[in-house]
Amino acid sequence: MDGVPIIGTYLIFVTRTIAASSLVAVIIYIVPRYHKQVAIVAASLVSAAAIGFLGFVSIQVANGNLDIGPDGWYRHILDMFSIIFGAIAGAWLAYGNQKRRTRA
Repeated sequence: MDGVPIIGTYLIFVTRTIAASSLVAVIIYIVPRYHKQVAIVAASLVSAAAIGFLGFVSIQVANGNLDIGPDGWYRHILDMFSIIFGAIAGAWLAYGNQKRRTRA
């Protein structure tokens, strides 16, 4: 893609991944019990929000309200995948940390 340089791809991926993982981790730390269920629900909600936003953008493009080229689609799809990856990584790390903390 001509409009998105390689460094921009890494920047988008890293920032969205860190933001999603910290959001899910904070949600898991806030809830005092049922960490596994909260991790699954939080990761699912954040992932569903990312997929929902991509669906919203695609509906806007189909209606003609928004004009996006290949670079825009690339960025939105990269956002979605990085948010999903961050949500899963944050849930896994926070759940593992809470499990060890509960045992000690």
